[in-house]
Amino acid sequence: MAKKEKERAVKEWIDRLNRATGVYLTDFRGLTVEAMTDLRKMCRDEQVEYKVVKNSLLKHALQEIGDDSLFPYLVGPTGVALVYDDPIKPARLLKSFSKEKAPLKVKVAYGEGRLFLPQEVERLASIPSREVLVTEAIRRMKGPIQGLHSLLHGLLWRLVCSLDQIARSKEDTKEE
Repeated sequence: MAKKEKERAVKEWIDRLNRATGVYLTDFRGLTVEAMTDLRKMCRDEQVEYKVVKNSLLKHALQEIGDDSLFPYLVGPTGVALVYDDPIKPARLLKSFSKEKAPLKVKVAYGEGRLFLPQEVERLASIPSREVLVTEAIRRMKGPIQGLHSLLHGLLWRLVCSLDQIARSKEDTKEE
């Protein structure tokens, strides 16, 4: 790579890293070309950017940003999964890919201002998506509301029945 190309590549990585809400470093050793193509497609479908990067380029970009926390993990072949919305999405995606297609080792993840080791990434992957959590919360809130509705409906029904009986008994007493 020529010096100008390297500078441009570093600037692109700086931009990506600044915009990203989550950065996942992976070791893709052992993946076939077909598996790598499948991984990229899965990532693209989920709005996750997956790039193979030279460690030196990523180090330069991280130095420019002033963050050296990922340096120890920039060893060997490195693939980077970047996400710009839900920072947990790549954890679920990479776990799913490893189970279904081919083993992919997560070296480390960075998000919310801290590092997540592979064991922690595994736990993150088990957290349901935002949509699932919102649906579950609504369902749980709906239960008590439906219970209150049923209770009030039952009370009103009994009140109407009682008033109806009172009206009938008054009619019966007038007739006698």
